[in-house]
Amino acid sequence: MGLEQPYRGEGLGSKLLEAAIKEAKALPEVEHLDLRVISLNTPAIKLYEKFGFQVVTTIRNFARINEQPVDDIMMSIAVG
Repeated sequence: MGLEQPYRGEGLGSKLLEAAIKEAKALPEVEHLDLRVISLNTPAIKLYEKFGFQVVTTIRNFARINEQPVDDIMMSIAVG
């Protein structure tokens, strides 16, 4: 999931995430949702935490962006 820059900060990410969680809860075979996010994306991390996602694991120095090391963070939420 992602939003282009002009659409950020308008609550659309929350609406999309809320809809995805609602759909997952309606499927009895789905027990949890997992996602990955890079550590530089703090607005997304805050959004996911707001909805109850928790960090499962972090891969340190997963990549470099503009010569800056970034971590790969896996987050999860129980829906079943």
